[in-house]
Amino acid sequence: MKAIGQAMGIPVRWEEQSEQEATTQLGEEFAKSALPYWASLVEEPEPVSLDVAKVTGHPARSFDDWARERFS
Repeated sequence: MKAIGQAMGIPVRWEEQSEQEATTQLGEEFAKSALPYWASLVEEPEPVSLDVAKVTGHPARSFDDWARERFS
């Protein structure tokens, strides 16, 4: 969100969603597995894949670069 706001030149804000609200929206069964997994990605992100380079012939852009190209 921050990268998109910066690329657009506007302030962006977001609000953290409570676990209970997320569970209500996602459904209890899905939330039981999804929420802990998503929380784990904060400290241990998924490894970067080289698939983009294999498919397109050039390395993937960072999210910041993508946002600047898309929204500037």
